[in-house]
Amino acid sequence: MANKTWSDEWKRTNPDLAVYLPGQESGFDSVNQHFLVTRTPGSAWLAIWTQGADEGEINQSVVSSRSTDRGRTWSEPLVVDGPAKAIDQHVRAKDQKGEWKAVDASLEEDERHAGLAQWGFPVVVPALQRIYCFYTKNEGVAEFRYDVCGILRGKWSDDDGITWSAETVDLPIRRTILDHPDEKFPIWWIAWQIPYVTSGGEVIAPFSRGGARASPFPGALDSCFLRFDNILAEPDPHALTTTTLPDGERGLRVPNFFEGNTESFALEPSIVELADGRFYCVMTTTAGYLSFSISADRGHTWSVPAPLYRDNESELMLNPQVPAPLYQLKDGRFILLYYNNRGDIHGGHFPCAGACFRSNRYPAYISVGREDSTNPLAPIRFSRPKFFATSDGHGIGVGGRTEVATYPSLLEDGNDRILFYPDRKHFLLGRHVTDEWLSDCEQGK
Repeated sequence: MANKTWSDEWKRTNPDLAVYLPGQESGFDSVNQHFLVTRTPGSAWLAIWTQGADEGEINQSVVSSRSTDRGRTWSEPLVVDGPAKAIDQHVRAKDQKGEWKAVDASLEEDERHAGLAQWGFPVVVPALQRIYCFYTKNEGVAEFRYDVCGILRGKWSDDDGITWSAETVDLPIRRTILDHPDEKFPIWWIAWQIPYVTSGGEVIAPFSRGGARASPFPGALDSCFLRFDNILAEPDPHALTTTTLPDGERGLRVPNFFEGNTESFALEPSIVELADGRFYCVMTTTAGYLSFSISADRGHTWSVPAPLYRDNESELMLNPQVPAPLYQLKDGRFILLYYNNRGDIHGGHFPCAGACFRSNRYPAYISVGREDSTNPLAPIRFSRPKFFATSDGHGIGVGGRTEVATYPSLLEDGNDRILFYPDRKHFLLGRHVTDEWLSDCEQGK
């Protein structure tokens, strides 16, 4: 794929790799996000992301691209699934440089948004030489946003991600008290990272879950987990089974600090497995800092979420309403990407929930974590944050977005360790995160 773009603005964050650069600032492909890159069974690199003229626009689709030269060049994006408008390069979004707002559900909007596909994530099955791509599929029914309400649908590739099956499979996510009592309305959910594969072979996709307006907890936001029970061994996609965790009717919950809102805001969970087999989860909140929770029974039950302190003692891990992914490295360390502010940076205010997203989602920082066996209740200590990237507040695209490195992914393959990240949900880029860089991070440089 030739990287043709409307300006050199993509170089602002000093990337090492360019995966996708839109040709126009406000074109059919202006928004590119949820950027997940994995290694295929054939040793290529496969990128899966959500693309559209704007977030939730009528052409929003899941697309994929491959690199066979370790990220130097990438194939033209291939639509995995999406509406007929996904291939219409004339689609444009309205200017939303004021306050971004999703459309309200209506019969007219049902028809316009039918077929949307988004938030795709890969599951690689080495034993079968297969790659699955699962995503949220909206079929034209929603009580709330069309891009967050839908079914769990999947396609698969048996040729290393070059093509995707015409056939699809729909898998269940257990309905709970948060969902609309009328099952014709799909659930409100987003999976946002590559599923975590545990030491026991469990494949777990953390996801955010919202309360339907007609539920007893309208607008509540919990952190949950979807376990693919037999995906690493079952050759028949229609025989796949899932388990929705935690047990019970609610997920992990954190009080919502935003005035007049709901009783829970715990979004975008990210999990790792500790040396003793416990699961450790970090979540986004509206409290101005991250929270964490621990499960000692493989995700069935969890500790009450607690504030995340960098050093387990005095310094909170500050973060506005934006995901903070936690990645486990092959050498046993962890890296946390977060924003090191409580939401009131660059003219934002606290608490602001999502109202300040154009001011507080930059710069991005990285902190290195190591297990602390002396403190089982707070088992990971983090280094001081090191600056990773910034947009300098320069907004681009129809939304005038300034955020940097939101909804990224980390790939470790041989000697390469690369953080793949969207820049302002527009350019898709990659940066090497070397041992030397992380060593400086741990030493506070």
